[in-house]
Amino acid sequence: GLTSDIQPKFKEYTTMMRQGVREALRQGRRVLSSSERGYHSSRPAKMGGYDYEHATHMYNLDRMSNPGLKFGLGIAGGVILGVAVPLIAVQWQQKKAQG
Repeated sequence: GLTSDIQPKFKEYTTMMRQGVREALRQGRRVLSSSERGYHSSRPAKMGGYDYEHATHMYNLDRMSNPGLKFGLGIAGGVILGVAVPLIAVQWQQKKAQG
């Protein structure tokens, strides 16, 4: 009857699944065995016989001229942008929704 028709197809299906899993495991082992784990980096750049450090005087904040003005302008600019961008976005969305 019905079970005799299904049985060969089920065996075929399980055989195909086993073969697929076996092949996937074989491929996975091959990939894992060929790959290396670890950290690789090039050595640091040396320029002119001394160790090169980019922007060595970038963070000399104690020698900055007029730090109050510079930091004040930076913070005020950030606050203005933080308020203005959402307000402009809301106005644009409302204008777009009106048609």
